[in-house]
Amino acid sequence: MNEREMFSGLGPDEWNRALEPQNQHLKENFGFEAKVSNETEAKEMNRAAEEAKNFLNSMSRHLREGRSHADESVLATVDAHVGELNKMKPTDAQIYFNTVDFLVRDEYHRKVFERHQTGLASFMFSSAYAYLHRG
Repeated sequence: MNEREMFSGLGPDEWNRALEPQNQHLKENFGFEAKVSNETEAKEMNRAAEEAKNFLNSMSRHLREGRSHADESVLATVDAHVGELNKMKPTDAQIYFNTVDFLVRDEYHRKVFERHQTGLASFMFSSAYAYLHRG
């Protein structure tokens, strides 16, 4: 299955299988699981996964191109992502920073960033901090 098919066509069962490694980590460490229980949730997960992939690709590109974590183009990318997150649940700069702070401190999630692009975890944290404190 290619990326396009994976992110545009998973149903609840496929999502739950795909989330198994992350859910095992979350359950063992935080007593939490993310389950997809119906087609509506699966459709939203497909949309969110595609947006997250595009966001991480954009942030990785900013990092590779040597942009500062506080560059306006980086903060605009973060702002657009926060706008997308707001479609799922209320997210402001503080909530976004807290989420990124958790993700980069947690070994499982930090490795996801680092597998995507070396240095991305630190860049994500620094850009979230700059986004929180922008003027």
